[in-house]
Amino acid sequence: MQIPYGPEPTSHGELLLPDGPGPFPVAMLIHGGCWLAGLGAMEDYRPMAQLLRQGGIASWNIEYRRVGHDGGGWPGTFLDLGKALNHLDILSRDHPLDISRTVALGHSSGGHFAAWLAIRDQLPASSDIKGDAKVSLAGAVLADAFIDPKVMDSKGLDGALYCGEPVLARLLGAEAEGQEIETIEGMADGDTLHPLQQKFLEEAALQCGICTPGVLIAAKALLAKNPDPSESEVRYWLAGNLCRCTGYDKIIRAVMDCAADM
Repeated sequence: MQIPYGPEPTSHGELLLPDGPGPFPVAMLIHGGCWLAGLGAMEDYRPMAQLLRQGGIASWNIEYRRVGHDGGGWPGTFLDLGKALNHLDILSRDHPLDISRTVALGHSSGGHFAAWLAIRDQLPASSDIKGDAKVSLAGAVLADAFIDPKVMDSKGLDGALYCGEPVLARLLGAEAEGQEIETIEGMADGDTLHPLQQKFLEEAALQCGICTPGVLIAAKALLAKNPDPSESEVRYWLAGNLCRCTGYDKIIRAVMDCAADM
């Protein structure tokens, strides 16, 4: 069933319930699409919703405004996501939902938003995007997601923007205005790789490369702040960067070896 959670044309979701009396844990599904209006849709997550249903988990598969939608970006996108999560409080009055066991499951840019929802309660009351947080998450699952916002406007080896057009300033609004944004392209000095990049190559600390830009930028920031980190400090610092190839040991070793050489 498709249910509106707000007044915008995109402010709706699909609630899918398992068989049985419940109450059921809930997965709030947030599709990806490079943060842009023209990419991705909640239809992408319908197969996942069906699988969750078979496993006894209710799903709240949402649509929301993104960059390019009227009012999308800052702060509309974040307010929509917050309203969609809050709407589970209303849905639980008429449906057998256990909203104390709500998890956000986001793919790609949707994972970025799931991570944001997970810490929404920690935002100050004065925040433009906190809204009235009525439902808190019990957890978040980030599927092939990017936590580092610098990825949004990063470029590939061919020089093309990751999303095909600039996203960061429109999504984060004034938060990015006047700030210096360093992406992976800024690490090397001409043809000379940064020591971290060189170590990653030497120690095979990269596989598919999806997570590599964010990991390298984060590692560089760590070593600038703490030139001699312990292994636990490296692991904690990089915890927000997920490697779908599970190459964590080589990544940690490369950062540690780089710190020892620098």
